[in-house]
Amino acid sequence: MEQKQRKHWTWDDYARLPDDGRRYEVIEGALVVMTGPSYEHQFTVAEIHAVLRAWAAAGPGGDVLFAPLDVELAHDIVLQPDVIWISPDRIAQIVDHHVRGIPDLVVEVLSPSTERRDRIRKAALYARYHAKEYWLVDPSSATVEIHRHQKRRFVLHAKGRGGDILTSSLDPALHVVPERLFRRPTPY
Repeated sequence: MEQKQRKHWTWDDYARLPDDGRRYEVIEGALVVMTGPSYEHQFTVAEIHAVLRAWAAAGPGGDVLFAPLDVELAHDIVLQPDVIWISPDRIAQIVDHHVRGIPDLVVEVLSPSTERRDRIRKAALYARYHAKEYWLVDPSSATVEIHRHQKRRFVLHAKGRGGDILTSSLDPALHVVPERLFRRPTPY
């Protein structure tokens, strides 16, 4: 994870970055250059999006979106979570040309270059701004962790792998089966 040096980055600085093909985040004023996602990572993001989209369409509605998408938590915190869900009653409050506020559900798919940041730093930020639920999806161990918000931090609600059926704390109708989210590319 490479960081560009500058005094203190804000949304305004971030919004003026040239479109150079890279993805960036601003974490408490530090500009972070993100590496490109792998095939496996993107496959998993697509599968999670499909699960959440089907659930939202069948029940609560709302918007299910995936990166790249700017989520501005504060003027000096701009993140690009892998997948988010925003409840219908909050869309008008937080959506402008980008998301300005915390989504209800945030999902990060771990990779070797982001795991520590996703588990510690970004989890603390999502909790501080009151995301209701935070999923950590790990292709290397083929596991899913569902964390629910409790008193400005996340507590583990469910964890599983394989054919385990994990139920969200947001809605008993929202289930995820880890083995359906992961696929390794087949060599030619």
